[in-house]
Amino acid sequence: MNNPIIKNVIRAVIFILIQVLVLRRIDVGGASFNYISLIFYPVVLVLLPMNTPRNLLIFAGFLLGIIIDFFYDSPGVHAATCTAIGFIRPIILNQLTPRGGYNIGYQLIPAKYGYAWFLKYAGSLVFLHLLFYFSFLLFSPVYAGQILLRTFASFLFSMLFILIYVQLVSK
Repeated sequence: MNNPIIKNVIRAVIFILIQVLVLRRIDVGGASFNYISLIFYPVVLVLLPMNTPRNLLIFAGFLLGIIIDFFYDSPGVHAATCTAIGFIRPIILNQLTPRGGYNIGYQLIPAKYGYAWFLKYAGSLVFLHLLFYFSFLLFSPVYAGQILLRTFASFLFSMLFILIYVQLVSK
């Protein structure tokens, strides 16, 4: 399967199914500490090819988010978050340009650019995704502490899932 469009569409469908059928039902913290959400689907936007046009990134983010919103009964929260990440991704990539620049033919994975670069890149996008998500979800400065706590706790677990996946893909 050499067609990157088909490969990314299949990856998106699989990640959406994992998110809505499996991860949505997992309660990591239990009833006493319900601040951890396993959010895995942003990896779809993280791993899109380097040369994906910004308009397509924004549209793909909106489409991904609206599909997740349908299953989470959260009208527009995931769509707004993913749309913002689609807009911000080129800025993050520009800020993290490796020495020698990007190779358009390479996937944005640690095997091509190293783990330090990938952790900065994926970590930035996932952290911003979670910060936006919880900010839109709770939408009040009264909950600023809870927004930050949920963002950090969810970030650790979500990045762990993403790193495991990327490690498997890199092999």
